[in-house]
Amino acid sequence: MKGIILWVACIMAWPAMAQHQNPFADRWAKGRLMLTSGDTLKSTINYNPSTDLLQINLDNTIKTFSAQKINSFDFFDTNLNRVRYYTALPYSANSDYKPLVFFETLLNGPHMALLARESVVVESVPMYDGFTNRTFLGNRTRIANQFYLMDQRTGKIKKYNASKKELLSALKDKQGPVKEFIKENKLRYNDKDDLIKIVDYYNHLKSAR
Repeated sequence: MKGIILWVACIMAWPAMAQHQNPFADRWAKGRLMLTSGDTLKSTINYNPSTDLLQINLDNTIKTFSAQKINSFDFFDTNLNRVRYYTALPYSANSDYKPLVFFETLLNGPHMALLARESVVVESVPMYDGFTNRTFLGNRTRIANQFYLMDQRTGKIKKYNASKKELLSALKDKQGPVKEFIKENKLRYNDKDDLIKIVDYYNHLKSAR
């Protein structure tokens, strides 16, 4: 009986717990800020994509900056074991007014750049309860990437929704060889590492003489 009560309580509490989880809150790392003023700040930083604000710890004082004050920043991600680079760029999906927002640069090609923005996604997943020996649906949070393609010639940024048709359309002037490259290497249209390879190959084709 106690097991059933605990199981029901967990189910009721889980959505609220998931909503309050913020995987970005404690993601502090050694980094560097390049401000619009021309100054460079180095210390531990925390970037929260959900608010587009960046915090930096300077002599035990936390200072907060928006994209309007920063040209770019980078930090060392210990989980990925590499430096991640971000740039403030004008963007809006629904209006002519384009405020500055932060994009992670996954590939800064000479013709096409691959960018990304992170967000917290709450999804339903099957979970096993040892008290009742049953499986139920619960909520969990995870970090998801939204990808973007930027034409380096025009500076136009386009949201990419992991569609084969959409990607080939964006790379239409080299669509044939790109399509063949994807097929030969069994690359996926929604995988970050594969997208980097695809866009890099497109840039190689564009730069070839």
